[in-house]
Amino acid sequence: MLRALNKNEVSILAWETEKSEYPFFCPLCREELLLRKGKVKTHHFAHKIKTNCDYAHGESEKHYRIKKQLYEYLKDKVNCKNCDLERNLKTVRPDISLRINNIPVAIEIQNSAIDVKIIQKRMAEYTKMKIYVLWIIPQESPSLEYREKEKVYVHNIKEWEAYLHALNYGKLYYWQGDNSIKAYHFEALEIYKESSVWYDEDGDDHYSRGYNYYARTLKHCTTDNKILFIDKDFIPNQNKGFSKYHIEIPKCLLYRDKYNNWWK
Repeated sequence: MLRALNKNEVSILAWETEKSEYPFFCPLCREELLLRKGKVKTHHFAHKIKTNCDYAHGESEKHYRIKKQLYEYLKDKVNCKNCDLERNLKTVRPDISLRINNIPVAIEIQNSAIDVKIIQKRMAEYTKMKIYVLWIIPQESPSLEYREKEKVYVHNIKEWEAYLHALNYGKLYYWQGDNSIKAYHFEALEIYKESSVWYDEDGDDHYSRGYNYYARTLKHCTTDNKILFIDKDFIPNQNKGFSKYHIEIPKCLLYRDKYNNWWK
């Protein structure tokens, strides 16, 4: 975690604190923390002893770095107020929370696989608090593979990615470095299965005609290459909820970009 409490119960940031200022405590469980402050990795706090505290789950170096950069960028913008890291809202703890043009916004940086039920639970809690949510994936782009036969780039989409994609009306937001993000869209990939001939155990031949089918997880990927900035390119949106195939999107509040779709 990047934020902790000092001995006076004052909230402090890891990179603004020295080890000599110990002890440090977890804002949730109040157990003692260590300040990890080296020359290579982003400064952060960690529980001194193994614990089941919800704040004890480790984060990657990339997650820490992006969270710190976005926080320092947004807190200095004129239209951004009350910017905070890891604010404890009891039922949720957004990576970054703030008010943009007086709109309450929570930013969730999702670096690893997550259960769809957890996403749904978080969205329900944010909606109760009337907070608009922006999900960001800390990669410059999806993991892409070029398929020569179809002449397209594809991404093997995971369940949680597909859910966030549907949640955001067909877009996933990827961090581009510094303080910018880019939207990607995924579409069903149609694949042609070649005709085939085979023999059964009696030696009789059988023929199967070729046919088209849609891949279950392979998705055609596109982007308009527009660089988006959180403080000026996004607006609040109320998703009315919908059900499509196996995906159930409840009513929720989103912070989405203000530009039209580039795909048909």
